[in-house]
Amino acid sequence: MENKGLFHIKFSILKCRIVLLVFSTTIVNSSIASNLDQFQLNKSKFIEMKADRDSIHLSNKHSVINENPDISYSLDGNTPGVYVKKTSSTFGTAPRITIRGNVSFIGDGRPLWIIDGVKQADLININQNELNIGNLIDVFSSSVAGINPEDIESIEILKDISATAIFGVDGANGVILVTTRKGKSGKLSVNYRGSFTINRKPNISDFNILDSKSEMDIYNDLIDRGWLSLQDLNIAKDYGVIGKYIEAVNTFDGTSWLADYSAEGRAKFLEPYINANTDWFDELFNNNITQQHSFDISGGNDKTSFYTSFSHYRDNGYAIGYETKRNTINANIQHNFNDKLKVGAKLMSNWRDQQTPGVNDAEYLENGTYLRRLEINPFLYALTTSRSMRARDENGELEFFRKNYASFNIINEIRNNYADISVKDISAQINLDYQIFKKLSFHSNVLYRNANTESNHTVTTNSNLVASYLNVENIPEGEVCYGIDREMTNFNIRNFIKWNPILNGLQRLDITLGHEISDINRKIDDETKSEIENYSGPFPVNASRDNDFRQLSYFVDINYSLRDKYFFHGSMRSDKSDYNYIEDKALPSWQFSARWNMKEEAFLKKSSIINYLSPKLSYGKTHLLPDQLNSDYIIPQEFAQMNLNQEFTTGKMNELNMALEFGLFANCLNGELAYYKRKSDDLISLYRTSGVGGMALKYANEGEIKSRGFEVNLNSINVKTKNFSWRSNLNISTYKSEVKRANNSITIAEATSYGASFKGKPHRALYSVKFAGLDKNGIPTFYGRNNEVINYLSLYDTNDIESVLKYEGPVNPKVYGGFSNGFKYRNLTLKIGLTYAFGNVVRVNNNYKANYNDTQSFQNSFNNRWVLTGDEEHTYIPAIVSRWMFENGSQAPYELDNLYDLYNLSTEATAKGDFIRLNNIQLSYQIPKNIIERFDLKSASLSVQANNICLLYSDSKLNGIDPEYELVGGVSLPVPKSYTFTLKLGF
Repeated sequence: MENKGLFHIKFSILKCRIVLLVFSTTIVNSSIASNLDQFQLNKSKFIEMKADRDSIHLSNKHSVINENPDISYSLDGNTPGVYVKKTSSTFGTAPRITIRGNVSFIGDGRPLWIIDGVKQADLININQNELNIGNLIDVFSSSVAGINPEDIESIEILKDISATAIFGVDGANGVILVTTRKGKSGKLSVNYRGSFTINRKPNISDFNILDSKSEMDIYNDLIDRGWLSLQDLNIAKDYGVIGKYIEAVNTFDGTSWLADYSAEGRAKFLEPYINANTDWFDELFNNNITQQHSFDISGGNDKTSFYTSFSHYRDNGYAIGYETKRNTINANIQHNFNDKLKVGAKLMSNWRDQQTPGVNDAEYLENGTYLRRLEINPFLYALTTSRSMRARDENGELEFFRKNYASFNIINEIRNNYADISVKDISAQINLDYQIFKKLSFHSNVLYRNANTESNHTVTTNSNLVASYLNVENIPEGEVCYGIDREMTNFNIRNFIKWNPILNGLQRLDITLGHEISDINRKIDDETKSEIENYSGPFPVNASRDNDFRQLSYFVDINYSLRDKYFFHGSMRSDKSDYNYIEDKALPSWQFSARWNMKEEAFLKKSSIINYLSPKLSYGKTHLLPDQLNSDYIIPQEFAQMNLNQEFTTGKMNELNMALEFGLFANCLNGELAYYKRKSDDLISLYRTSGVGGMALKYANEGEIKSRGFEVNLNSINVKTKNFSWRSNLNISTYKSEVKRANNSITIAEATSYGASFKGKPHRALYSVKFAGLDKNGIPTFYGRNNEVINYLSLYDTNDIESVLKYEGPVNPKVYGGFSNGFKYRNLTLKIGLTYAFGNVVRVNNNYKANYNDTQSFQNSFNNRWVLTGDEEHTYIPAIVSRWMFENGSQAPYELDNLYDLYNLSTEATAKGDFIRLNNIQLSYQIPKNIIERFDLKSASLSVQANNICLLYSDSKLNGIDPEYELVGGVSLPVPKSYTFTLKLGF
C-alpha cells in the first residue's frame, strides 16, 4: 500500500516515513538545501533540548554547501529569517546577510560567525560606509572565504535573542555556527571531489542599449544643438568617435591630413564606427571555467581519530583583469586518553592570490552617487560606454580615445592598472574535555590565529591614470605601487564547566558556568613606491596604525526539564571590552525561554495525526554597538570627540519570540511557525551639526526602532513509492520595521540615493523627488513643499525634506524566502530551487545629463526623449539641452545640472525590487555499487547543476539589471549564470 503513493489511498499518508532530527532546540530542516533527505524522530534527544534557540540547521549532505567556494552564499533562500543579498561575485566579497533585519542605524547588521565554538574575527574591520561600494577593501570582507566547503560538517543559524545570551553583544545581529568535520573510528576513508564551473558572460541584449547607428543619430543631434564642436573637442577632457574625427582633421602625417573637415569627409571617417556596434560585454568578459578540487583522508579507532584535507580553487576570471587562486589545508585529530580526558587539536590554513583591476576608493558626491578618479570596472564600462567606440581597429590593434585628457583604452588600462592581493591565514585550536565527576565536566577551547593580507595597487607609465596626472609626453618607463599590509593576530580562550545532575527520573538540571577572553591586534602599514621621478600617483601618503581590542566575558546557562514535557532555559552573559570607553562598565545580555512538548501529554500521545507539537516562548535583552567602533579607521579618541551627549551610552534591544514546531501525518508535513518582536532604543546615530568647533558630524543616542516579523518553514513528503519520491520545502519570512525616534539630519541626496531613517517610516526608507513633468523646453520640473512646480532644489537641503519628497518604500524587502523541490527516482535525483523577495524599492540606473559627450551609451528609451515643443505631453524623457541654454540657462531660469540630477533621483527613476529567481537546478546520479566495486570504490556520483539561471519576474524598469546588484563599480561584478559539473569518489 505504501508503494502506491500518498495520493492514491486515503489513509496512506499516515504510512509515509520521514525522519525528524532535533538539534538543541531545532527541528533540523534537511530540505533547506533542497536535499530533503529522510528524517527520523529521535525521542531520546528530547531531554537534551534547550528551550531557547530559534535556529536552522544545514548539513553537508546538502550539496548546496559545497557547490559554493564561499559558504556564506549557501544560505541564500534556504533559511527563513535570513536574507542574503548577493551584491558581488568577486571572490572574497561578502554577501549582505541580515538575520531578521537590521536593529541599529549605523551598524551594518552583519551576523557573527562561530567556527567550532570560537568567534571568527574578520580579516579586516570596515564600517558600513566602506562596505559593498566596490572599493578594493571589499575583497577582504568575507569572514569565511578561506574555508574549504568540503570541510564543513554542518551550519546552524541562531536567529533570536539566545545568540547574544550565548555569544555576547557581538551576536546581536544573529550568529552562524559552523562545525567542521572530524575523524571517526573505523576503516580509513579517502574522498575526492572535483568540480568545474562554466560562468556565462553577460549578454548585451539583456540591457536595452542602443546600437552604434542610433548613437550616431544622437551625436548628430548634439552637434546640431551646439555640442561636440571642433573647438570643444580639441580641449575636451573626454571624447569618443567624434573627437577621434576632430583629432584626425588636425593631424598631418607628412603628406596629407588624416581626415577632411567636410560633410563628406566626416561621413567617410565615421562610417566604420557607425557600423561598429561594439559589444563591450563580449570584449571584456569570457565564458570562463573555474575549478575546485578537494581531497580528504579520515579514520581512527576507539582512542584516536583524525581528519585531514587539502583543497585548491582556481578562477581565471569571467571578466578580464580578474584571477583567483585559493588553497586550504585542514588537519584535525581527537584523542581519548582515558574515560575522563579527551583532547582535540585542529590546524587550519588558507592562502589566496588574487588580481583585480586597479581601484581608487570612491568619493561620495552631492548628487547621491559615488565617483572614482578613474572607473575601469568591466561591467560598468560595458554598460555605459558608446558602442560606436571600438576596442580594436581594423588591424586588430588596440584603439585609443581620450579620457581625463590622456589616451585611453579599457583593455590597455586594465593591463597597466591592476591590484595584486595576497591572503595568508593560519589558525591552531586545542579543545579539552575533562570529566571531573560523573555529572561534572570541564571544557576548554583555545585558539591562536594569524592572518596577513596584502594589497598592492600598481600603475605603469602606459596607464591612463599616470598619463592623466603627469599630462606630459614621453613619460619614462616605470611604475608606481601603493601597498597596504595588514596583520591580524587573534588569541581566544573559552573555559566552562557543566553540571548536569538528574534530580530524579522525571527532572533534569543542566548548569554551565564559563568565561571567555579574546585579544585581537591589528596592524596596518601603507607605503607608496614609485620608479617615476617626482611622482607618487593618486595615492595616500605612507602611514601606519596599530589597534588592539581586548574582551573579557562571563556567562551562565541553566536548563531545567520536567517529564520530558516542560523545558525552561535561562542564560546571562557579561562583556567588558575596549568598546567600553563609552561606559566604564560591563555590558550584560540575558534571556529566558520555555518550551512545551505537547506530544507527551495524554490528550495527544495517542494521536495518529499529530506526531510532534511544541510551542516555545523566549524574551531577552542585549546591548548594541556600532560597527565603526571596531573599524580599522576609527579610534576611540576620535569617536569620543564626535560625541554629542554628555553621557554617552550604547544601544539596547529587547526581543520577544514565539514559535510553534509541529509534525503531522506521520511527519509527512512538518515545520515551524515563528513570530518575533524587537525594540531597539538609545541607538547611536550620526547627527549633522552647524560645524561649530570643526565637527560637522557628531554621534548621539537619538534613535529607536521597532520591528517585527513572521516566519513559516514547511517540509513535506508529497509522494513516496518504492522507487520514487518527491519532497518540498517552502520558507516565507516577513519583516516590518518602524523608526519611532530619530534625530538624524538627512540630506535630500542621502534620502533619495540609498535610503534613510525617518520617524514613522521603515529603517532605510527610500524617498524620491516628486517629478512634475517636462516643461515646454523638455526640462524636468518638480513639485515643491506646497505642491507648486519648482525648477531648483538643493540636494544638500536638510530642512523638513519629507515635505518635498515622496516616500517610495523600504530598501530591504518586506517578504522573502525560497521554495525547493527534490525528486528522486532510483539513483537519479533532481533538485529545483527558487528564491524570491517582495516589497522593497530600488533606484533605477538613469544616466540623464544636462550635457552629454560622445563616450557614453544610451538606453533604448532615449529614442523617446523630448525633441520638439509639444512632446512634453506624451514623454517623460528629458531633452538634449542646447549649448546656448546650458551656458545661459540661469536666464531662463535653469540650473540644469541640478535639474537632471534631481530627475535621476525622482519618482521616474524608481523601480520595484521584487523578483522571483530560478536559483538552481541540479541533476545527480549515484553510480550503483555493482559498478563501482569493480574499481575498488566505496562510492561515486556525478552531478550537473545550473545556478542563477534566470529571473522569472523583475521590474522591466531595471533594463535587465539584477534587482539585487548595485552598480557601484570598483571590484564589484554581478553574479553570473553558471553551470557546474561535479565528480565525487570515495575510496
